[in-house]
Amino acid sequence: AAPPPTLVPITLDVTVQAHVDDAVRRVTEYVAAHDGAVRFGGVVNNAGVSARHTIEGAPEALYRKLYEVNVFGVLRVTSAFGELLRTNSARLVNVGSLAGVTVLPGMGLYGGTKHALEAISDATRLEMAPFGVSVSVVQPGHVRTPIAEKGVEMIANVTPAVRATYKHYYDTVAAKRARSFAVAVGTEATDAAIVHALLSPQPYARYPCAYVGKLPAWLVASFAAHVPDVVQDFVKRRL
Repeated sequence: AAPPPTLVPITLDVTVQAHVDDAVRRVTEYVAAHDGAVRFGGVVNNAGVSARHTIEGAPEALYRKLYEVNVFGVLRVTSAFGELLRTNSARLVNVGSLAGVTVLPGMGLYGGTKHALEAISDATRLEMAPFGVSVSVVQPGHVRTPIAEKGVEMIANVTPAVRATYKHYYDTVAAKRARSFAVAVGTEATDAAIVHALLSPQPYARYPCAYVGKLPAWLVASFAAHVPDVVQDFVKRRL
């Protein structure tokens, strides 16, 4: 018999339950059709959208979109694939962000979704541990992807009133992000973390990876975990 194909693309919008259910059906049928030659290894929740906006003046449609994809999408996919994950003692990898650990001005909306992902991942890891399921969070810093570029583009949609009120932020944010992403690494950093989380005999709960400017992600995460908030605020306001 011919070996099964190594890649079978599925069109999936994580905000549409019917799409998610169809993906589960197709994966289940694919595994069954290859009778032992293929096993279900895991799920990578990688879908995400980004935005930069102050909390004040943020359009409801904007933050609803962020949560619909970044949070509810993860919940929808994880729940739907739950049986496959449990019965195969598989791996679940959620792609989060360092924004789920610490945020700067303008990152509250996006960072809120990634903080939620941290809690969801922790709870899922504890709940599914008895079934041998491993749950990991990948926490990239700055990585060159379209999601980062789209986040910058959204700055142009801020209302004049909000832009005037938060002039100190909006006048500098685009240039600051451009400088950061000019030295950002490619997706090889997150690729390596995801592969390790899926295949390693001892996957980690968290994978801080890439850089924020010239600082490694693990150092930024450590700073957020151990430095008092008053000191963090002092440093962040001067970035």
